[in-house]
Amino acid sequence: MVEEKKDRGKKEELEEMDSLMEGMDKDNNFKNNHPEINGEDKEISSLEKREDSEKEIEAPGETDNNDFEKELFEDSEEISPEKEKTTEDIIDQELFALEKEIIPFEEEESLETLEEIKPEVAVEEIIKKKEIIIPPKRKKIYLREITTKFKNIYKNKTLMRIIYLFICIVMIIAVSFHIINRYIQAKSYLYKGILAIEKKDFKSAEENLKKSLKYTYAKEKVYHKFAQSYAPVNPQKAISLLETALKKEPKSLILLKNLLIIYGNIDDLGGAKKVYDKIIAINSKNVEAMVSLGWIYFNRGDIEEASLECEKALSIKYNHLGSLFLMQSILMKKKMYKAAVGVHRFIYKITDEKQCNPDILYKLGRYYLKKDRKDLAEEFFKTTVKHAHGYIEAHYYLGTLFYEKGMINRSAAEFQFVINKNPKHANAHNYLGLIYYEKNMMEKALVRFNDCLQLDPLHKQAIYNIANVYFYYIDDLKECINLYSKAFKLGIDTPLLHYNLGVSYYKNRMYKEAMQEWKKLLPEEANNPIVNFNLGTVNLQLDRLDESKEKLSRSLEFFWKNLRKARKKDTSEEEEIYLNMSKIHNNQGIIYEVFDKKREAMSSYSQSIEFASWAKRKNKVAYDNLQRLLHGIPITNIHDNINDDLSKIYTKKQIKEKPDYYKQVITDKVYTYTICFLIALFVFRGYKLLIKKKSIFDLIYEFYKKTAKRI
Repeated sequence: MVEEKKDRGKKEELEEMDSLMEGMDKDNNFKNNHPEINGEDKEISSLEKREDSEKEIEAPGETDNNDFEKELFEDSEEISPEKEKTTEDIIDQELFALEKEIIPFEEEESLETLEEIKPEVAVEEIIKKKEIIIPPKRKKIYLREITTKFKNIYKNKTLMRIIYLFICIVMIIAVSFHIINRYIQAKSYLYKGILAIEKKDFKSAEENLKKSLKYTYAKEKVYHKFAQSYAPVNPQKAISLLETALKKEPKSLILLKNLLIIYGNIDDLGGAKKVYDKIIAINSKNVEAMVSLGWIYFNRGDIEEASLECEKALSIKYNHLGSLFLMQSILMKKKMYKAAVGVHRFIYKITDEKQCNPDILYKLGRYYLKKDRKDLAEEFFKTTVKHAHGYIEAHYYLGTLFYEKGMINRSAAEFQFVINKNPKHANAHNYLGLIYYEKNMMEKALVRFNDCLQLDPLHKQAIYNIANVYFYYIDDLKECINLYSKAFKLGIDTPLLHYNLGVSYYKNRMYKEAMQEWKKLLPEEANNPIVNFNLGTVNLQLDRLDESKEKLSRSLEFFWKNLRKARKKDTSEEEEIYLNMSKIHNNQGIIYEVFDKKREAMSSYSQSIEFASWAKRKNKVAYDNLQRLLHGIPITNIHDNINDDLSKIYTKKQIKEKPDYYKQVITDKVYTYTICFLIALFVFRGYKLLIKKKSIFDLIYEFYKKTAKRI
């Protein structure tokens, strides 16, 4: 674009020069025709020579000077076409205007001196002396353009709105950045101060407190947070912080309430009452202050004052949770457990089963467990676990209840949860060992019992359980004597312990100790055939024949009764009963043989062999005794001819029946579904059978079609 403008300027300049030359030629012709004006021609010819010399000086590439001249001539006044200009005026004004500005002629110089001047140097000097400035007309044009642009922008309302919104957003961001920066700094110093208090670095805590107060706008919250952190470590410092905050905001109920709680924690009833009076003066129906003062009275043991404050709060707001929880605790303290359960039900109702006091529910569960109300206890323990999943003791007691119900897997899960949370819970290890014991996983059971003993070396239940493992499965009866004796000294006094300890003594030929242990089972087990058999056998070993005969005959009588019951029930107990009766007849035969009653002895031995055959066994001792008696060989050693294979289980374990809601009724599903289908068919489609006299197969086919369409 710039080059095109330059070319146009050159063309216009050349056209002007041609027009001037044509005018000069006309003037020369005029002078030739009019010789009277020859005197003036000389001057014109000198000017023409000068013009030619200037043309020779100008180089063809000097376009910049011409452009510069053109810009200078733009501001000059235009020649009006009405006035005719002479040749001298044109030359003076247009051709030599530039030289007049550049060279101030003080004196007239010859044309030769003009030839020596270089226009390039002259133009550079002009540029140095005079800066190129936008002409004033151009300035006006630029100003007009800018103003028009602004006017167009102002007329465009959407653009103005966008600009306005952008400015507003920038201002909001600037302001909010400042506020957010202050908030972040205040919060960071606050958390640093709280961590310093936990680490007991009180100097850095003070510094962070000052910095946090410097940057925050809510100074009340900062004092509140620091006071809460100081409360368990340094309550006096917490009180001083709250008091300083109250000087600035004396009617802040939050600060007053926290101050009341801290006074209650340090058991300063006087200070608590003063703060309570201030709160009541501000708000006479402040229920939370009443509840806080009630808790202070409750913790001090003044139940009556606590109940009065609780009643005040409930009279203002009957469904206030804090006052209801306080009332529940007061009722538990007064041992009014039913009323406490009623309060729990009410809280559960108004909160849609979302709020409760786990501690109180756990205590209620323990109370009803002692009262053998296991259904209520289970409910309270389950509710406790629901709202406080990490309540270990509630899980433990739930496990015991499931274990008693025979829900082994659920109880194992509860005990495993307790051990995971608290590996030092000895009772949970013991119960988990019992579960393994019932599942015949003896190695794992022993591991759990030993873990329990490592945590509590005098855990009597674990010692007793290990003794049972040694008695029934390992058959180490010497170790059983030590373990059972230790468990008995620690407080376990059960019939099973005495029976097993007696068997252990008997197997180790400690007959007197065995008889003492079995006698401890009487008179509760006077009708037990196995206990009577053991007592008869041990008396026989001690040569107490009369007592032995009495106990053995008594045992045989009860075995006959049990045999009749077993035959009615059609159970597998018959074989065991026959085997025990075989042993009794053998031992009775020995007593008859000692009393020299060979016929009775022979019948007893033969009956012993017969009962053993009914039990699908062989009694070798009775067979040898019968052979010896038939051959007339007298008895020499009683101890070798006695059947002393005592039973390790003196009472059969009765399997506890599960409650009705745990029973699974097994039914044939196909049978029930077909019956239901046929009933529905005859009820809903029976009228067609009566009116239209259709067969059952037609009805079934129609029913099938309709169901297929619906599907």
